[in-house]
Amino acid sequence: MSTAAAGRRTPAPRPRVVAIDVIRGLAIIGMIWAHARILVEGALPDGLLSAVSALSGAATPLFMFTAGSSIALLTAQTMGRAERSRFRLEYALRGLALILLGLALSQTTSHVDVVLSYLGMTFLAALPFLFLRSRWLLVSAALVFAAAPPAVDAVRALFAGHPALLNPQVSGHPLAYVLEWLFTGRAYHVTWLLPFLLVGIVLSRHVRNSGVRCAALTAGGLVVTVIAWVLVGRQDAAGGMVRGGYPEMLYDLGRALAVYGAAALLVDSRAARLRRGARVLCAPLTLVGRMPLTIYVLHVPLLTWFLHALPGMAFWQQAGTAAHVLVLLLFFAVCLLFAAAWGLTLGTGPVERVLGVVSLRHPPAWALLVRPVRAEGLGVEATDRDGQETRTQRGNTLNERR
Repeated sequence: MSTAAAGRRTPAPRPRVVAIDVIRGLAIIGMIWAHARILVEGALPDGLLSAVSALSGAATPLFMFTAGSSIALLTAQTMGRAERSRFRLEYALRGLALILLGLALSQTTSHVDVVLSYLGMTFLAALPFLFLRSRWLLVSAALVFAAAPPAVDAVRALFAGHPALLNPQVSGHPLAYVLEWLFTGRAYHVTWLLPFLLVGIVLSRHVRNSGVRCAALTAGGLVVTVIAWVLVGRQDAAGGMVRGGYPEMLYDLGRALAVYGAAALLVDSRAARLRRGARVLCAPLTLVGRMPLTIYVLHVPLLTWFLHALPGMAFWQQAGTAAHVLVLLLFFAVCLLFAAAWGLTLGTGPVERVLGVVSLRHPPAWALLVRPVRAEGLGVEATDRDGQETRTQRGNTLNERR
């Protein structure tokens, strides 16, 4: 990889927001847990697994918050019409690339409901909203939120007599895939994901940089979570639980808001020691958050290998709880160590490099750059005598605000 020639033709990278990287990394770990928990099912109590899954269950909405936050950061500077058109093109190409990557990755496993195609379709659906004012983003999110469950029900009823269009994995029909991505997906669909992305733009613009607002967001998220948890429990007990219904969407919203607010509050704390300690502890998550798509793609073949190789091993056939837990920890350790090894030596993840070029956001030479992540890239900034961020860090923070 080139560090000199390519570097001369490529502008310096924008300052990253550590809190967003941490939250994104946390979301990816939660998404991976949803698939990797199969390694310990039957070995750990169902109640414990359910509790951990409840904590990580809003990982995908949380990831959509960070996707929206990234949009807010990338569009924070004033853009002319040509620049906006260029950004929309880049974002559309990124969405199309994610759809294709998701389709390809889905062919390699039957153990993971790959989210990438749904993310790509959501990015395409978000194109008309990218430059809206915050109030209209919230109105749009509320409208999509309100319309999603009846729209999903209507589509399922409309095509009930055409099973081939409701099962793309069997029929392979292109329209079936589009319907699944937009409305009928078992685990995800655009009408469920899009509101979280739109809210994420607003959170980055108006909440993330304020400790008071982050605290209020955390408290409000917890309140919504408790209310929604009661509603979900009642609906589930009555046998009417529907993926993407109002109670579940509220439950996901509350948990995601609480985690987003709490993480931003800690990682961007005004107390220098607390901020530095949180960022040091969260450094592995930061590295994952800097290459989320790479780690997500990595975990699919890795989990598939684990699930195919372990049953043939003698120790696994007689393994107890401790062995199952150790295997789960080993699985996550491989993901975290890959993120650390690649990030600290080469910088940007391989999947992110490819998407950066394919989306036309960067020239091909950018994919060959070697920019290892340094301490400041993890947010462990130098401090002055008063314990505040250095002038450079303060300037970067101001430049990131809208």
